[in-house]
Amino acid sequence: MCGKLTKDFHKLMKNIASFSNHQANVAHYEENLDTIRVKIVPNDGLYYGGRFEFEIKANDYPKNAPNVTCITQIYHPNIDDQGEICLNLFSEWAETNTLEDCVHGLLFLLYNPNLEDPLNPLFDPDVDTDFEVFAKNVRLSLEGGAIEGCDFERNLVHEDSSTDENTTGDQVQEDLQATECKEAVENVDDDGLIEIQVLDDEIDSSEEVPSTTNTGGTDHATECHIDANVTRTTDCISGKINSQRTEEEPVVLVEIERRANHLEEHG
Repeated sequence: MCGKLTKDFHKLMKNIASFSNHQANVAHYEENLDTIRVKIVPNDGLYYGGRFEFEIKANDYPKNAPNVTCITQIYHPNIDDQGEICLNLFSEWAETNTLEDCVHGLLFLLYNPNLEDPLNPLFDPDVDTDFEVFAKNVRLSLEGGAIEGCDFERNLVHEDSSTDENTTGDQVQEDLQATECKEAVENVDDDGLIEIQVLDDEIDSSEEVPSTTNTGGTDHATECHIDANVTRTTDCISGKINSQRTEEEPVVLVEIERRANHLEEHG
């Protein structure tokens, strides 16, 4: 008997993801396999997004049906407030049934709640037959609401995780934008400093002393001169072309004017 339990458990571990369409997994098990816990997260139906954990005690497996209980609070007509489950599979158990059958049965129960034969005292088979009202109550229970004086803990794995991801994503986006703004400001400052430095270098180089070169024994002087375009630019800055320069112009322009005058006087 113990050999069959071990064999069926290994088979369950191997196949549970595929046959449940990744809705179920083995969350915990004891070494002797007396207790196995299966977690189910439906990806559709009324209980979509909820996470439900079931405990399977297989003390006399497979001769007798395992004792299966839901250890997660759930609003379900066929699961009472103690986690006891009403499912034909267990009441009509055969030795040929397996642990995989147990998981199949639990999935079926979550997708096909039976309002006509309730086990949960919150349900009255003569009154609580409106499926639309039931569906709304299921969603309310998953959201952490209260039904007929019974408070439920919030149990929406998918929505809560997506909200956390969105919050994290928004925070990351804000951090990136703040970093980009900071870099942009730093770049502007750096560019401004670089431009001033380059301008100063150009002004200093314009003060070079005219040089004399000797080629082929013929002496002649080649004076360093200012290009016409450069002369026009300095004339504009000094006011020779545009006499409307105001005191609000950058200080660096005044320095350029001073040095341009120096060139004219000593050029």
